[in-house]
Amino acid sequence: MLPHAWNVPAILALTLLLGAGGANANDDAEEVDVLKQLGLPGMARAHIKTMVERGIPLSVEAKVRGTDKAPAKGAKLELRWKGGSKTLTTGDAGSVTFGVTAEMLPSPKLVVPAGHRVTLSTPLMRISVATGSGASGPGAPAPEVLDLDALERMTHDGLEVYHPEGREAVALDAMQFLARVRGYLDGRLGLEVETPFGLALHDRTAPRVNVIGRSVFPFSIKAWKGDTERPGMVHWVQIHEWVELTLVTPGLYVQDKQTRYVGDGLAELLSYEYCRRHHAHEVPVRLKQYVERVDALLKAGKTTYDLRRDFQAHVQTRTLTGAEAADWRRRRLAGGVRPSLNEVAGYALAFLYWHRIQQQGGDEALRQVVAWIVKPDNPARNGTGLTTHLTSVLGEAPSPVIDLTEARAALASLLAKATH
Repeated sequence: MLPHAWNVPAILALTLLLGAGGANANDDAEEVDVLKQLGLPGMARAHIKTMVERGIPLSVEAKVRGTDKAPAKGAKLELRWKGGSKTLTTGDAGSVTFGVTAEMLPSPKLVVPAGHRVTLSTPLMRISVATGSGASGPGAPAPEVLDLDALERMTHDGLEVYHPEGREAVALDAMQFLARVRGYLDGRLGLEVETPFGLALHDRTAPRVNVIGRSVFPFSIKAWKGDTERPGMVHWVQIHEWVELTLVTPGLYVQDKQTRYVGDGLAELLSYEYCRRHHAHEVPVRLKQYVERVDALLKAGKTTYDLRRDFQAHVQTRTLTGAEAADWRRRRLAGGVRPSLNEVAGYALAFLYWHRIQQQGGDEALRQVVAWIVKPDNPARNGTGLTTHLTSVLGEAPSPVIDLTEARAALASLLAKATH
């Protein structure tokens, strides 16, 4: 755990230890776990495993920089797995692409020369977080892609913060935040959050900025420091993504597309609980959005919301075909509600579902649910299994079908408390 208060010598010492260049602390070659270092969310990992097992290699690019931070041309890397190995050589740009095959699973390793820094990426993952008030969607400018290799990198026990040169102070603030959140989640729910994980602080002015290939979420330094005209939710968003990543890594959404309200709902609840104590200004921003979204559903004539059917995981609904796809579209359009509006309201209602469970069973009920979700090789990690488990924990599982009028009143009450 990083300390909560820093003095100048401590800041300087940590900057030197964590390193702008990321060099090893000793002269030994570094061994990197390829799949873990990619930092892919759990949804992507589950699909990658299936893809590779079916004979389709995972393409991975390794970019290597030397002690002078320049691309390391001709660097020799060794790809190792149980039962084999192969030598890789970087090209003129200091990079080399290789494929991860089924025989290399579950944990291929890449050995990097001492003093060198390697960045791994795959074209299968793109993370995008809005950094300003600019428009997105059809007709909007293309997002700007953030080059992590152009930034300094601070690491600590699986946590990563990328930042521009000279912005070590704000990077340390972000690192302290990540360490505190990890301690909070582990202590309160026994939730060992997924790593590597982190964020990329930048000074870009583009409305949207992307990071490709890693579980590193981009935020502008102005937004992180709160120096923006509109109040933001940078801490809320970071906690949400970290919790959801941890919960879905075991295959939650993959086993059952109707369980999105579990991952997103618990992620929203834990973001709410942490920010209510440490970043209270972000709470009314989010709760106001909740109320507005439910109001929009009520205005459109919708009276109930089924979290299992109205709020499904994208990774599955994109692949629906035939009668199942037609049925999904019919449900999402029911009552004249736009699919996008119906979807975004799901965050509010999934939050409320788990907030009610917490009120009914306390933190112990949440601990038992989290332990059940992340239990290895859990064949019942689906909607039916969840109902059975909640019944055993609470005596009666709450219905995932939400009355919107009651939900609106409950969310408005929470908003009123947050603004006083």
